[in-house]
Amino acid sequence: MIKRIGLALAVLAILALGTVAASAQGSTTLPEAGGVTTTDAAQDGEFLYGEFDETLSPDLVEEINAETDALVDYLRGLGFTVDVATYEIREPVFDESDEAVWEAIDDFYAAQFAAEVAGWSDEEKAEWNAEIDEFVAELAEKGIEVEITEIAPGVFDIVWTEELEEALWDIEKDFYFEEEWDEELTPELIEEINAETEALLEYLQGLGHTVAVETDENGLLEPVFDESDEAVWEAIDDFYAAQFAAEVAGWSDEEKAEWNAEIDEFVAELAEKGIEVETVEIAPGVFDIVWTEELEEALWGFEKDFEGDFDK
Repeated sequence: MIKRIGLALAVLAILALGTVAASAQGSTTLPEAGGVTTTDAAQDGEFLYGEFDETLSPDLVEEINAETDALVDYLRGLGFTVDVATYEIREPVFDESDEAVWEAIDDFYAAQFAAEVAGWSDEEKAEWNAEIDEFVAELAEKGIEVEITEIAPGVFDIVWTEELEEALWDIEKDFYFEEEWDEELTPELIEEINAETEALLEYLQGLGHTVAVETDENGLLEPVFDESDEAVWEAIDDFYAAQFAAEVAGWSDEEKAEWNAEIDEFVAELAEKGIEVETVEIAPGVFDIVWTEELEEALWGFEKDFEGDFDK
């Protein structure tokens, strides 16, 4: 689920980077910012930085923390409740469902960026503007018209709107769909996928959930429902769990053994990270992990840390 694109990419990078637990070079004890709440959440360093482009030197940590402290002071000055978690670097902690906080964060970084670019050389401004023009042209090719605004003397940027963010999100979804899809979308495959989607719709509607359906540009049916309704997501989980159990019941002994070995290996890896999980028999002789909200949050934290690739 997106919260911000555009200027908020900067803060999302800071926030995501803030979730890292300890640097690959070892944990550093940092002074607490004035009046903030801190928590210690040191973790094994293996998952932490992935392809991070810059070593977290003490100077870089100090610079990132100073910017976080300034953001926290700004948000608190507007009356928002913001705590700070300290891992190796400090991370703002606030109600992420509060849209007003995200707008204030946008404003904070917009002002910072405007102040920074005002000092750019003419060459730097020209390079930035050329990139903006190129991006605008690329969007126009996709039928997306955008406005630009002068954010500092001689420096222009796109006017970010909710409609633009939604359009870019759709493009990103389509891109990853095309990149990760393993089979050509033949008419037969589309028919098979749609039959499964129709079965899901019938199941959800049979439980009393309000679910509509849309057809995407590939001819695939997509369920449309209130994505904030946890009961719908739980029902979807149940539907696919039943489908998977029916499928694996027909596996050969060799396929079952291979699956179980992978589950055992994954459970062992999680145990090394201090995460204990339960397993359950989902079909005769086939076991799977018991997925809980706590486990998903822990894995999501690891994934964010591992895949972090933020350019300073």
